[in-house]
Amino acid sequence: MSLKSLLFLSFTLALLLLSKSQRLAPIPKDLPHSLPAQTYQHRTARSDLIMSKDLPFREDNLPANLTSAAFPLPVPKLDLDFRIVVDLNPLIAVGVGPFGKRNWISFSGGVFTAKWGTGTVIPGGQDSQIVVAEDLSTAVETSYLLKTDDAEPAYITVKTTGWRYGPRDVMERLFDPARANDVKPDEYSFRLNVKMETGDERYKSVVNTAMWVGSGARLGATVIYDAYRVA
Repeated sequence: MSLKSLLFLSFTLALLLLSKSQRLAPIPKDLPHSLPAQTYQHRTARSDLIMSKDLPFREDNLPANLTSAAFPLPVPKLDLDFRIVVDLNPLIAVGVGPFGKRNWISFSGGVFTAKWGTGTVIPGGQDSQIVVAEDLSTAVETSYLLKTDDAEPAYITVKTTGWRYGPRDVMERLFDPARANDVKPDEYSFRLNVKMETGDERYKSVVNTAMWVGSGARLGATVIYDAYRVA
């Protein structure tokens, strides 16, 4: 074989070896159990994923078989379930504690109406508030008791947590009972997470395992909120 042929053969072999070395590396056999082999290959070869047009977040860091398209989940629905009207006693200022200004407001009573019944708010519940000094945003945490209108009434505990916030001038008016009536519900945000519990057999399946989100308003010495069951 001539020198020219040997040089040509050597050059061809070098090209073949270079081409092989630039291919996708084989998938290791000792991958962790939490990262399937097909996911490893997907994340190595598909680094050009972009945000889905239907989602408000990226999914290129998720396993390929667990994206929203590959593994869709049910979308929660909100269903208006009940309205509560709570009458408030005058606010008691506890003072500034380690977490902010603390207020205590007890409940003098109230009423509720729901898809599953009606009744009253038993006097004695309370709202323990933390007020942020800078803008008067208020973290609320309430606990009270419902009594149904049944001949043999059922008793249902209610606990809520949430925030009331908005422009400072609006919040100042809300804290003034004389001016709170003039504040419209859409001038600020008042949202709650609602939990309920009972031992009464008639209502256990209705309230014990359910979840609600509430939209509320302050009207003078009264708080009103609608609770939406999360389905």
